[in-house]
Amino acid sequence: RQSCLAHLARKAKEISQQIMMLPANLRDKSSLAFCSRVREFMAMLCEVGHKRNSGEIAFSKARKKKRSLQLRLISICSASLKYPDAENLRQRLINPDRGANRIFTFLDINGMEPTNNHAEQSLRLPVIFRKITFGNRSALGAATFSTNLSLITTARRQGTDPIQFLLSLLIDGPVAALPFLYRNAAPDTS
Repeated sequence: RQSCLAHLARKAKEISQQIMMLPANLRDKSSLAFCSRVREFMAMLCEVGHKRNSGEIAFSKARKKKRSLQLRLISICSASLKYPDAENLRQRLINPDRGANRIFTFLDINGMEPTNNHAEQSLRLPVIFRKITFGNRSALGAATFSTNLSLITTARRQGTDPIQFLLSLLIDGPVAALPFLYRNAAPDTS
C-alpha cells in the first residue's frame, strides 16, 4: 500500500495556511518551516516517481535512492513541533503504525504511483453523482448505487462494455455475465 504523497503535501500546505491565519506572535516558525520542507520533499518524491515511470531513470536506480530519502525524511521530522496539527503530521511521517512505512512503497514496486490519483479518478463519478443528487435517500439506495458502480467500474477496467455486461447480467443471469468481468472465466455448464 502506498500513501498518497500529494495528500501529504496538501496537508502540509493546509497546516501552513492555518498557522498563517494566527496572530503573528502566535505563529510557530518551526512548524511553518517543517511544513514547507515536507511539501518540497513530497514534490521531490513525486518527481522521482515520474522520472522512474517515464524511463528517465531506471527502477533499480530509483530504488537505490530509498535509504537516503528515508534518512532525509527522518532529518526533516527530527524535532517536535508546538503547533498540534504540524506535530500530528510529523508523527504520521515517522510512526510506522500511522503510515510512515507506506511512504516509499513506490520505490519497492515498479510501476506503482507515488500518489493515488488513479483511485481519486475512479471516485470522481460517484462524487459528482452525490453532489448533483444530494446523495441517496436510503441505506438500500446507497448500497445499490455502490454495487452497481462497482460492477460498472470492474467491467470498464476489464475492457468490457458495461452496458453489454449489465444486459447479460440482467437477462441471462450472473453465471452468463461472469466472462464479461473475468476474461478467463467460463460459464459453469454443469
